[in-house]
Amino acid sequence: MGRKNRTDTTSSTQGTTSFQDNKVHFSHPHVLKLVNPTVRTLTCNACEQQNNSNKPFYGYNNCQYFLHENCLNAPRFLDHSSHPSHPLTPLPIPTYPTRSFLCNACGSSGNRFSFSCDRCQFDIHVQCASCLSSLFIDKHPHQSELIFGSPYQDKDIKYVCDVCDAVMNKDNWLYYCADCDFGAHLQCASPELVVYLGSRSINPNANSALEMINSEKKMGRQNRGTNAGPQDKQHFSHSHILKLIVNPTETVLTCNACEQPNNTNKPFYGCNTCQYFLHENCFNAPRFLNHSSHPAHPLTLLPSATYSSCSFTCKACDSAGIGFCFSCACCEFDIHLQCASCPSLILVDKHPHQLELNFGSPYEDKDSEYVCDICTEIMNKENWLYYCGGCDFASHLQCVITSPEVGVFAKQQRPVPNPNSNSNSNPNPNPNPNRNPNARVEMINSANEADEQIMAAQLRAQIAARGREACLDLMTPRRRYGYY
Repeated sequence: MGRKNRTDTTSSTQGTTSFQDNKVHFSHPHVLKLVNPTVRTLTCNACEQQNNSNKPFYGYNNCQYFLHENCLNAPRFLDHSSHPSHPLTPLPIPTYPTRSFLCNACGSSGNRFSFSCDRCQFDIHVQCASCLSSLFIDKHPHQSELIFGSPYQDKDIKYVCDVCDAVMNKDNWLYYCADCDFGAHLQCASPELVVYLGSRSINPNANSALEMINSEKKMGRQNRGTNAGPQDKQHFSHSHILKLIVNPTETVLTCNACEQPNNTNKPFYGCNTCQYFLHENCFNAPRFLNHSSHPAHPLTLLPSATYSSCSFTCKACDSAGIGFCFSCACCEFDIHLQCASCPSLILVDKHPHQLELNFGSPYEDKDSEYVCDICTEIMNKENWLYYCGGCDFASHLQCVITSPEVGVFAKQQRPVPNPNSNSNSNPNPNPNPNRNPNARVEMINSANEADEQIMAAQLRAQIAARGREACLDLMTPRRRYGYY
């Protein structure tokens, strides 16, 4: 996640910090400079741990924002054996309404960085993510192994930590010596958990301790606090309460999520002090999205791109973005919110037939070049387009939808727990032996039906709008366009 801000090594002759020691991080808008952490006590905004060593520490004093070097260089995604179903994405702030999370590893809460799977609501501290696969504990002579849940076949057995004597949570991680039946909390086994993040893929069960040391719901919710009115909301991407903006069209306001102005009377929320605004649909965007353009992984909604430039290039329309994006960090796949909600079918003035959304070249020969039949420019074969197969008519997204806005997303289906799966591989098991064997098929059919209903509603609205325009044309005839 962290990258050097400049590659030159120019430095002042007076011994000040060189440009090479400055870094940028997607979680903070300012350049982070190398600081001397031994002068005073500083706390890392990622792992929430103090820097008590002479290891590099970066920060911005005006904002009191600091990061350990290992935290700054944490990977953009993490394949962790505690959660093999999906890669974990680093989030600088929790996306839950409470602005905190409960770590699935150690059981304690956190309000800073986490490695998260939004789809499964699985979150762990960065320091827990880098726990060593095995270590020696002062109170035990043998090496203890890291395991991701109860070490016993009978998962109802209660057991205690052999260091602090407290009853342990059967769903949390622990260090365990099977020969001696010795178990300990993570924090009891290693009181000073630190981040050893040198790789973007960690598999603790496959690495020795020495190798590890040498080598890392919807977001918007109503806020019913004392300072919030009935129409005020809290969003994870901003620290202040967002209030309903009255008459948002009187002044030009831009949504921080989709980067589009609010030109309609649809609800618009914002913080005037920070000039931070969100459309209601952007506010209610889901925390993860199963999109047919990227079936390999679910997409995670990020308030800012995690690249060093703090921007991204949309895989759908090929334009740059600095607002929210649906992202797969594992594949470096990023799309705008408005592109993610593009209708699968649409009617346009320039063509008499319905156009279908395609996620790339519509031709079998993927090397064939083709042009947009609206603007006549050559199209990028990797980008999305609207296409009529019968007429071989193609168009850019932005040529079809000249005023893009974020639509209402279909309800996202979370994965169905597998009753036969091992509890260690599923951090949030909820087996039900009486589950209908066709439940998964029914879930898919339900999602498809909901998507079809949304498509039908969009088409009905477009047809109605064109009908109204036709009536107006009969009353006041005028030629608005021509077919090509």
